[in-house]
Amino acid sequence: RMRYRSRICYSVQDVRRGQTTPPRARRRREPKTPPEAPRQARLAPLLAALHWRSASKVADVLKEDPSAALLPFFEHSVEPPLVAAVRLLCGPDVIGVLLDHGSDANDVDLAGRGPLAMLALTDSRSAFLQEADRDAEPSRKRAVVIRLLSAGADPDRQDKGGSSPTTLAADSGDVKLAEVMRLHKTVLAMRLLPPAGIEGLPNDIVHVVFSRYLLPGAAEKRHKAMKQKEMVRF
Repeated sequence: RMRYRSRICYSVQDVRRGQTTPPRARRRREPKTPPEAPRQARLAPLLAALHWRSASKVADVLKEDPSAALLPFFEHSVEPPLVAAVRLLCGPDVIGVLLDHGSDANDVDLAGRGPLAMLALTDSRSAFLQEADRDAEPSRKRAVVIRLLSAGADPDRQDKGGSSPTTLAADSGDVKLAEVMRLHKTVLAMRLLPPAGIEGLPNDIVHVVFSRYLLPGAAEKRHKAMKQKEMVRF
């Protein structure tokens, strides 16, 4: 005989011996649709503003949270804001806003690369740039490197691989950028010289010399002297 209880079938002998088989566990039906893709972490307000490459949007974010310029983006490879700005091909106006709010020109990412090294690694053919902006890319990089050097960025600081920004710029084929970084050493050595001692340097390097290393008022004197020379030529 068979007894049926709760849809489980036992024989009479099994019931008497107390040897009843346990009920089978029901199999869980797997969903036919694949699982959703993992969602990316939400961008921090400052990082989102840097994606726009807008100095006004960056300034608005820092107005609400001034400390954002000092802290790295922990959810995005612990990248400093200044390094992220250079990586996203921001202009010197955005770089200036970050520096004015306390960003360090020598902050590095997990690979030990600072803003100058990231600038040397950026490609003018990047997907971030439109065709109209690619022609102006060399001048943008030149203006950014002058802004960083004026803020005290070190072109000889090596990353974890042992490469300096000057070496990275030369290896990537950007000869002008590497030249500006090399001339920065000359600027450091000539900080105590009078204005007549830097006549042979390019104008952008001269700007770094007068704005950072020479005595206050020297830039105005040189500007007046250059105007007088132009008037004499004409």
